[in-house]
Amino acid sequence: MAGTPYASDPEWVALARMTYGFTPADLIHIKSIGIASWVDSQLDPRLDAGNDATNKLIGFVSRGMTIGQVSTYQPFVKNNDLAGDELGMTTLIGRLYSKRQLFEMLVEHFNDYIHIALHSSWQSRMAFDRDVLRANILGTFPDLLVASSLHPAMLDYLNGNDNTKDAPNENYGRELQELHTITSTAGYSQDDVVNASRVFSGMSWNYDTNQLEIDPDQHWMGTVSVFGWTQPNSSSDPKDIRAVAESLVRFLSMRPETAKAFSIRMARRFVSDDPPTSLIDRMSAKYLESRGSIPTTFKAMILSPELKNMVGEKVKRPMEHFSSIVRHLDLQLATPIQPGDPTKPEDYFHDSVMGNINYYLVAQGHEPMAWPFPNGFPDKSNAWTTLNGQMRRWNYGVALSHGSNDQDFMPPNYDQMLEGVAPDPEKIVDALSMRLLGVRLASNDRADILPIVKMAYDSSSSKTKLAQYAQTATSLILSMPTWNFR
Repeated sequence: MAGTPYASDPEWVALARMTYGFTPADLIHIKSIGIASWVDSQLDPRLDAGNDATNKLIGFVSRGMTIGQVSTYQPFVKNNDLAGDELGMTTLIGRLYSKRQLFEMLVEHFNDYIHIALHSSWQSRMAFDRDVLRANILGTFPDLLVASSLHPAMLDYLNGNDNTKDAPNENYGRELQELHTITSTAGYSQDDVVNASRVFSGMSWNYDTNQLEIDPDQHWMGTVSVFGWTQPNSSSDPKDIRAVAESLVRFLSMRPETAKAFSIRMARRFVSDDPPTSLIDRMSAKYLESRGSIPTTFKAMILSPELKNMVGEKVKRPMEHFSSIVRHLDLQLATPIQPGDPTKPEDYFHDSVMGNINYYLVAQGHEPMAWPFPNGFPDKSNAWTTLNGQMRRWNYGVALSHGSNDQDFMPPNYDQMLEGVAPDPEKIVDALSMRLLGVRLASNDRADILPIVKMAYDSSSSKTKLAQYAQTATSLILSMPTWNFR
C-alpha cells in the first residue's frame, strides 16, 4: 500500500500537530471557533484537564507532595524509582485523556528542551515538572530558565551540588549555553563555559532543610565574562551571588542566538524536521519582541502560512503513535487505576493498569522523560524509523483496534463509532478512513484493503458484523505508512 496523505485542511493539520490524537467532535469544535481561538483556549490557565483525566490521577500521591514529603515517604525511600514511575504514569494519563492537549504537548517539548532524566533525582523530579515547567510554560522562557537553573533536580542531574571554586564542575555551565540558550552555532568558548561554571559555584540543595544553600567560601570570586556579559562578582552576600547567576541566565536567554535556537527547536517539534528559514525568522522576531513569551512565539509558528504546506513533514514518535490510536478510537481504560500500595514498596503498582500501559512506551524507548542524556529525546524521523520500532507500531495497532489487549483498554466501540453506517465493507472502509485520515483512501489503497476486510466476517463471533469488518479495516489503515505521520 502506497499510503494516502492526511487531510490537508488547516484545522486537521493543526490538530495533528497540537494534540496526541483527536476525534471528529474535536475537529468540529476547532472548525467552529477557528484555530487561533482554539489555541487561546488551550493556553488559558483557567482550562482544566477535565474530570476524566483528573479522576484518573487521584491515586498518585506524589502529585501534591512537597520535595520534603517525597523525600520521607517510605515507599519512595525504599525504592527510589517509584517516585519517577508515578511522574511518568501521571504524565501519560495527561497525554491520553486531558482536555489540555496543547498544554501537555508543550510540557513534553520543554521536558526535552530543559531535560532532566526521569529517575535522576527521585526527591525533586516531580516538583521540577510541576513547579518549573508546568508553572512557567504559559509565561516566558527567561523565567522558566531561571526557575530551572537552581532547582534541586537540575543541581542533582548536572552535578551542580559538586561545583566549588577549587573543584569546578562545568556540566551546567556548558549545557546552559550548548542546549538551553545560544547553542554551539553561536561560537561560545571554553572560557565562557569556565566562567559560567564559576558563577554557579558554591551552590547546593540541602534535602534535610529543603533549601538552596549558597556557601560564599566555596563560591569563586572575581570578574566573570560569558559571551559578552560581564560582572564584577565581588560580593560574598548569598543574595548577590544568586542575583549574578540569574543575571547571566536572563542575558543568555534573550540573546538573538537563543531566539533563533528556541524557534528552530520548537518548529522542529511541531512543524518539520527542517523548518523553513522564513518561519524561523518570524518566530525569532516575535520571541525578542515579546521578551521570550512562549505562547506568543508558539502562535507565530502555529498560525503561520508555512504550516499548511508542511503536511506529512513530521513522523510520530512512539508516544504520539500510541496515543493517537487511543484518542482517535476513544479507547477507555479497562479497569480503574489502582493507587500505589504504601505497604508494599517492592510491588507498589501491582494490579495497576498504568504499569502495563507504561510498558508500551518503555518497550519502544520512549517512556515519558526517560531519555538518559541532557539533550532530550531526539525529534527527527531517522531516530524513530527502525524496523523493530515499526513492527511494534503495527503490533500495537492490531492489538488496540481488535481489542485483544482488553486487560488494559476496553475494546473499541465500533457500533457507536460508526452509528448509521451500513455493515458493508466498502462503506466501513470509507467511514474509517475519513475518521482516521481525514480523506478517502486512494483507489489503489482501497483496492488493497477491501478484499481483506471482506474476509473478516465470522458468523460464530459474538461481535457484530459491522464491528468485525471495522476492526480489520482499522488495523489495516493503522498499518499504512500514512499513520506514521502527524
